[in-house]
Amino acid sequence: MLAFVACFVGAKADELTVADGTVTNAYLPICGNYMDTQNSYGQMIYAKGDLEEMAGKPINSIKFYPSEAIPAKVADVVLQLSMVETDLDEMNYNSDTYRYEPIADMTVVGTYTVVGGETELVLPLENEFVYSGDKNLAVEVRVITKGSYQNFSFYGVSTTGRVAYYVTSSANTAQFLPKATFDYTSELKDYEAKVTPAELAFGKLNVGDNATLEVTVANKGANAFTPSLSGLEAPFSTTWTAAEVPAGESVVIPVVYAPEADGAHSGTLTVNCGEAGTFEVALSGNAIVPGSEITVCDATDESGYAPVYGMYYDTQDCHVQFIYPAAELTALKGRAITGIKFFPKANVGINGGKLQLSVKETEQTIFERETAIADPNAVTEMTVVATIVPNGTDTELEFVFDEPFTYNGGNLAVETRVMEKSGYTRTTYLGQNQNDNVAFYYGNSSSQDLVKFLPKAEFASIKAEEPVQDNYSVAGTPAAFFDGNEWAASYEG
Repeated sequence: MLAFVACFVGAKADELTVADGTVTNAYLPICGNYMDTQNSYGQMIYAKGDLEEMAGKPINSIKFYPSEAIPAKVADVVLQLSMVETDLDEMNYNSDTYRYEPIADMTVVGTYTVVGGETELVLPLENEFVYSGDKNLAVEVRVITKGSYQNFSFYGVSTTGRVAYYVTSSANTAQFLPKATFDYTSELKDYEAKVTPAELAFGKLNVGDNATLEVTVANKGANAFTPSLSGLEAPFSTTWTAAEVPAGESVVIPVVYAPEADGAHSGTLTVNCGEAGTFEVALSGNAIVPGSEITVCDATDESGYAPVYGMYYDTQDCHVQFIYPAAELTALKGRAITGIKFFPKANVGINGGKLQLSVKETEQTIFERETAIADPNAVTEMTVVATIVPNGTDTELEFVFDEPFTYNGGNLAVETRVMEKSGYTRTTYLGQNQNDNVAFYYGNSSSQDLVKFLPKAEFASIKAEEPVQDNYSVAGTPAAFFDGNEWAASYEG
């Protein structure tokens, strides 16, 4: 069917992949948790903003990506594919039943019989469905012929908005959106190009090393074109030379990141495809030098409370402070801290909410109380440096600073505060017990307490900018001296 559609004069088959992540620990939102239960199903909502490319075009198939090959014993299970455009951004929650309500009145567009062994699950459409692009797209896959008991996972991304909703013998909801490739038919134009991805993020790299990522330029039109590149400046470069791209083919352009100085780098690669259009690819990288990243309290003690979330994460404005002694941060003296990473014992498990990180150098070394019920002497007037929103599957929590924080060599107080509440939880962090430096926490619904525990933390830094000195006058008696090039004046007294 797909080949037949693509053969029409003036039409071609295109692909669009969304939710292109690698999260694999969510349940399969297509078949549900119990595949042997007939009529178990999964629903998921894909945002119209991610599907703009398909607007006004008929969908031919949807492909999903199992994290492992589908077992042979699942063979002969029949899946039914349905779709509908919807104004919903997420499933409606019913507070009486404590469940999310499925989307009704979906249009059945096809069925698929599982073969077993699939590493990609392609569900073809038997009935035409033209996606208008005006609304979000809800997709449902329902088991209409049951098979053997089986539970398996799909690649995808965690999401706080559009949830994958699946039903087995009971209802449940996963904050998870499966990766999907939509095959659709579009009009064949004289000139049309597609440049992917829109961004190359090289991440962290040691100064003196290099890394290569690729940009793909695909010719979706009827006529050939020759791309030209502009905008590449050090530390970004390419070895690619201009070449013609025939109709229906593509070229891969390698982009090299080779930093010679530490710090954050950014740039823009412009790809000019002539009549097929001009495209921009954002470039970013962060170069570090040896010693620019240090890990402190690198222990595996798991008996401390979670100093980042506090005891009650569902209580907005609960917070925690801890003090890292100067002796453990000597490698950072005179440098600018750009981020701090913490290490949970297991997945954080919280999706949403906002955490705010603040820091301050202090002479204070410990948190003390005069009596058992008195408040600890918290550090005040701290500088807010970063905020993050957990995605629910974090195995590390990394705060990237909005602006670098120059560290002058003192004790460093760190505070994490809950700015937007989320679900109740308590998370334990790796770290080490402390005799002097103590982490304390408190929440609105809990009593304050002190915990002699300092969490493991990785500090990232760059070279601090040189301070700008104002002009100043010097009192004293001038004395002439020769510095090897010219006479100058020094001052004595």
